[in-house]
Amino acid sequence: MLMGRKQEGLTVAESYQSLEASQEQSLDPGEAIVQLSENFRLTKDLGEFVETIYTKKFRAMNTPKHDIIESLQLWLGLSWSEDRIMEAARVFLLDLANASAMPKKGTKLSLKPPQMKGDHDSEGGKVEPLGQASLALLRVSAPRASIIPYEAHVKAEARLAAALVHWIRESFGHEETIFVACPHRIQRSAVRQAILGTAAEWEEITAEGEEIKNEGGNGGDDDIDNVAAQLAALHVSETSLRIDTVERLQGSEATFVIFLLSHTHMPSLSNHLAFLLSRRRLNVGISRAKSICIVVSSRGVLQPSLHALANEDTRQGLQFLRAYEERAWSGDIELEL
Repeated sequence: MLMGRKQEGLTVAESYQSLEASQEQSLDPGEAIVQLSENFRLTKDLGEFVETIYTKKFRAMNTPKHDIIESLQLWLGLSWSEDRIMEAARVFLLDLANASAMPKKGTKLSLKPPQMKGDHDSEGGKVEPLGQASLALLRVSAPRASIIPYEAHVKAEARLAAALVHWIRESFGHEETIFVACPHRIQRSAVRQAILGTAAEWEEITAEGEEIKNEGGNGGDDDIDNVAAQLAALHVSETSLRIDTVERLQGSEATFVIFLLSHTHMPSLSNHLAFLLSRRRLNVGISRAKSICIVVSSRGVLQPSLHALANEDTRQGLQFLRAYEERAWSGDIELEL
């Protein structure tokens, strides 16, 4: 039996479990949600962001690991790639690490600092990072976005996610955990295959894209066993790297979370916005991160049409995502279709 200090009638262990449960329930005002004052997973800036949708504030108890930043700086600073997407991902992660290390004045970063003032920004000027840049936003765009098939957009996004995973694994091996949180099964399949570095079974991904691109659903949740077997052979296990839908990652946590929320195929965007901008799904995905969350999104999702905002749930989700954008270090990458 777990024992701990009593807090409002509950042990610390019970308090943690109760807060976990409250974060992952829907935000129906009619539901009774028990929220306590401490969270033992989130860092300070992750916690301050997540608590924006709760009426009662809580204290983030997870202390940032400075060795994570040092490892990223060391390995990424000594590496490079001739591939444009791989190199863009390396520079993004290196700049994120440098931002966390509070670089000296004059240090050039390709990332834009958070728009919202931090605790140490008393002059109203440039935001200073508070020990670790835990929130990051990667805005992606695509050339000729309207004439390229939907599946090509998914594949391009998957290549970027695989590049981010590659550099994190280069820096840490299997010592730190990574989640790639995907909105649909098609993204999950594409990321897995991109990490394998093969075009095998792309026909299956194409078929899945045709199935869901006009309905905005998640296309089911069945595992693709042969791809999973290949990943297992490469030691991509659930203890170090998980690539799955947000729903299947619920209740788990990882040091790094790469949350795919982009949609650069403009003709089908309107069919997917309500799903992508679900505030509950956004909250679950972002709050899986223990140290760093990287949200990959696009202009169509971050700046949707007024027609798309007729739905109250979608408006709340966009407000939550915009709040994340204001607090995040951000960069831009053009995908290769």
